[in-house]
Parts: sequence; C-alpha cells; structure tokens
Amino acid sequence: MKKQLLRGVLLLVSLVLLLAACSKTPALDYANGVFTNKKTGVSYLPAPACYKAQTLVQANAVAKISYSEMDDMILYEIENADTAKYLTNDSYQLFYASTVTLPELWEMSTDKVNVVRTGTISYANVSITEAEDIAALIDAYQNGVHFSEDEIDVNLTPARYDLEFASSVYPAFYYTLTYWQYDTEVLVYELIEDADSATPTYAGVEVTYEDYEGETYAVYHFGKNLLYNRTTGECYPIGNTVSKYLG
Repeated sequence: MKKQLLRGVLLLVSLVLLLAACSKTPALDYANGVFTNKKTGVSYLPAPACYKAQTLVQANAVAKISYSEMDDMILYEIENADTAKYLTNDSYQLFYASTVTLPELWEMSTDKVNVVRTGTISYANVSITEAEDIAALIDAYQNGVHFSEDEIDVNLTPARYDLEFASSVYPAFYYTLTYWQYDTEVLVYELIEDADSATPTYAGVEVTYEDYEGETYAVYHFGKNLLYNRTTGECYPIGNTVSKYLG
C-alpha cells in the first residue's frame, strides 16, 4: 500500500513539474507563415508532411504555440539535433528554422529505409539497407513515372506502410513516403480517340486497349506496389523492391 502511495506521489510530482516547465516555455509569435521565438530571434516553419522527426526529448520543452488560452502545442527538442534548427511536437511533426533548407530525398545520402506498418498500431517490420534497393526506390521517386492518387479505383484497399528514409547526415528527421501494397494490379483508364494513333500518356508503362459502350480506353498497368507522397498526392510504381522484404 505504501509503495502504491509513493508511486502515486512521484507521478503527481512529475506531472506538476512538467506543467510548471510548460508554463515557463516561451510562446512563439506567428506572422507571415512563420513562428518566431522573440528571445532567440529564431523563426520556425512547419515542414511538409513527408518530413518526420526521428525522436523527441519530452523532458525538454523548448517552445509552445498558443492557439487559445486553453490550447497550446508544445515543441520539444529532437535528440542529437540543434534546437536552433529543428523542433518537434508530440506527433513528431517537424518544425525547422527559416535559415535551414530541407533536403530532397535524393540529396540525403540515405543509409536505411524502415518499413513500418500503419493502422491502429504502428510497428517496424523490417529495415532495408541494401544500397541497390535504396537507390531503386529513390530513383523511382525522383525520375520514375507517376500519376495522381485520384486515378485509383476507390474499391481497391491496399496494405499500408510508411517508408522512413534515414540518413546519418540528417539524424533529426526521416523523409517519409507511404507504401501501398495491393492484392490486384492497379489500372488507370484513359479515354482516347483511337488505339492506333494514340500516344501513351505514361511512357514506359505497359498499356492495353479496351472498348466499352462505343468508347476506346487506354489501360495503363502500374502493378501492385506503389509509393505515395501525401503532400503531392502522387503515386509511383516500384515493382517488388519492398514487397520482397515483406514476404
């Protein structure tokens, strides 16, 4: 009974200390799309959704964004990162200083890609460290054919994963893309005038032709496995580069 009481007291003390620390955390001023710490003069911007903080140090609240008297977002230190460059909230959203230029995926020198199943519970399934496979993923994203998410049949439901591209050069964050793995092939239909004279919209993608109710359609075959960028809504076919790791 005494041990339970002691644990309760310690928990209460920890909560009080945390609340006290948060109350002393400086609020950032918002103007023209940036959040500025008047004490340090550093301005921060919310990063696009494809950037995600790797860690957060919950004991180190650095700043807060006040939406109302009762609604604050606390920003924390990221482990092994300069707080004058990067911060995060408890959802691992990345905030970066206005003086920082975030790298594109192909500029990061990726060492590893974590494949994380998403849904009710997120957990790491496997990490891809094979340089050839990492390069293939990045090349498909940088140079490969792509199409809009809106073109996919809404009745198709994929298994969903996050691909976390990690680099020792940028230890503060991941570059994150979604990976969709379907049971059936993703087909995109395009109404055309005539199959003999049509120029394929998606060069290099297998295309067949179908007639339906007097109309002719080009049917593009994108395979079962796609990368997806939540920020742009674009999809990129990647063959079995990831699926072979998932069995």
